[in-house]
Amino acid sequence: MVPFSHGELVKKCMISTIEKLFPIKPELKTAIEKVPLGRNTFTRGIEDIGEELTKSTLQDVMNCESISLALDETNDIRDTAQLAVFVRYYSKELYHERLLTLLNLKGRATGAIIFDAYKTFMIGSKIPWNKIVGFATDGAPAMERKALWFCKRSEG
Repeated sequence: MVPFSHGELVKKCMISTIEKLFPIKPELKTAIEKVPLGRNTFTRGIEDIGEELTKSTLQDVMNCESISLALDETNDIRDTAQLAVFVRYYSKELYHERLLTLLNLKGRATGAIIFDAYKTFMIGSKIPWNKIVGFATDGAPAMERKALWFCKRSEG
């Protein structure tokens, strides 16, 4: 939570800058002083930005012809297993590489649990399986077998 508590420092810097740049406009300083930049406000702002980026990325994925995915299982600072899903796609004359989602995994991170979390996300996001032209993992054989089986099954 420490990075989210720097809002007051940012506010002080902004006030100092306004005092130097606009000394004859005290209403600017007053307006900045009224802006709530506490930890909760910063956290909400960052969460809102994250949601918008996710929506934008999902919209781009829906509009592009094909995607490549990379899945990587990791642990957070509390040792909770998570699945990071990265996507690469071509949109608006550029290639984009983005974190598509970060999924919490329940229990031991076996290949089946990892793939089930991924499958649930894909179905919930309505991303067509036939858009996937590349799929990379860290080589967990159980997950690769499940992914191939499900992709073949969903084709027909």
